[in-house]
Amino acid sequence: MEWEKMSKKYAEDYFNEMFEENKNITAHYSTKYQDLRILIMKAFKESLDELELNSTDLAKYNNIYKFDCVFAIKLYSIFMEEKYRIKERIASNDGVWRYIQLCVVPEIIANRWGMENKDRFYKVSRRLYLKILWWYVYLSWNNSLEETKKIIMSDVNTSDTLAQLVERSGKNGYRVELYREIMKEKTNKNINTQEFRKLMVLNSARIKVINPYLVNGGIEEYVDELIKDVRGN
Repeated sequence: MEWEKMSKKYAEDYFNEMFEENKNITAHYSTKYQDLRILIMKAFKESLDELELNSTDLAKYNNIYKFDCVFAIKLYSIFMEEKYRIKERIASNDGVWRYIQLCVVPEIIANRWGMENKDRFYKVSRRLYLKILWWYVYLSWNNSLEETKKIIMSDVNTSDTLAQLVERSGKNGYRVELYREIMKEKTNKNINTQEFRKLMVLNSARIKVINPYLVNGGIEEYVDELIKDVRGN
């Protein structure tokens, strides 16, 4: 698919016009996005139904992380389809996500984050809602959607897990296989929120001087050593 892109400046002007003049959210997209809109809106509704919610409940739902995970898996499955398949290069392009969020499914962003949340609609790269959901699933991937869902929906994971993982890309991007191993072991070894924060900070410092892929025992051993150091074993 040839993805439409929206610059940050154009997104800002579009957002301001949509809210300041119309005070309303209206999807306004290229016709090639019609089927994609249907699929994403359907996934959003199915996620609400699965948790017996409606869109107005989201703001007060006490386990919003669970909703985000349910929706993230459904969203990711859409972008696995041949027609809409997204790879890292496209997934890293904020312009692609800005267009989808502002023009194709703006109602979803508004329902989840409020109608005037500029950061989540277009302004802050690490806050773009659909983008971070895609990356969270991608960086947690473990063989299949079902196995990945088990990881991200484990009781040991929270919204803080999502933020800590997705927001630490590094200057050269994500070390994907490393992050996947970290998420797998976080779940397997019940690494709590505080431990995970320390682990991610330690990893950020350590990879400046150590290549995890060259460690004797590979990334599995590297991650195991991180966990031991964080826990003082």
